[in-house]
Amino acid sequence: MSFKGLDRVSLLTLQGRILVPFIMGTYQSERFSAAKGSAIWSGDATANGSCW
Repeated sequence: MSFKGLDRVSLLTLQGRILVPFIMGTYQSERFSAAKGSAIWSGDATANGSCW
């Protein structure tokens, strides 16, 4: 997954990449713009115990 601005994400599927509309609330968009260059931009999955 990669973010294509504040309104779209690109997802890799078995049929290829698709662009999906994405809506973020005010709180998330403030943190998102400050997090540029961190794991949130690259779409990394992280594990927390037995959950992803």
